[in-house]
Amino acid sequence: MGEVVRQVLVDLINEELIFSGLDTKNVMERGRFFTKYVSEIESDQVLGVSHNTMLHLAMTTLQVRKDTSAVRTTVTDLGKLCVLLLDCFVLAELAMLALVNVLRHQTLSLSTADP
Repeated sequence: MGEVVRQVLVDLINEELIFSGLDTKNVMERGRFFTKYVSEIESDQVLGVSHNTMLHLAMTTLQVRKDTSAVRTTVTDLGKLCVLLLDCFVLAELAMLALVNVLRHQTLSLSTADP
């Protein structure tokens, strides 16, 4: 197990994703990262919180971010729909005003016409 983790670390180091600028020659040597290190890391606690609890919290946070993103997209789509509906309402009001104006002119024309 230690060698598998070491190989992952080597790949991340080579891609300069971790330990940038630090001396990593010990990690680069085969057989230098023992399984007991993995166990120690897993059992380590930060501020009294276990590694598994922190991992669960990180995964939950990622899910909340995804859910928040979905909500944001939905709210944005609803906002666009509301604007579209408001535009339709304004157009309907303008059409109604135009119709009232036409009817008013027709009524005036009929009332001023000679019998």
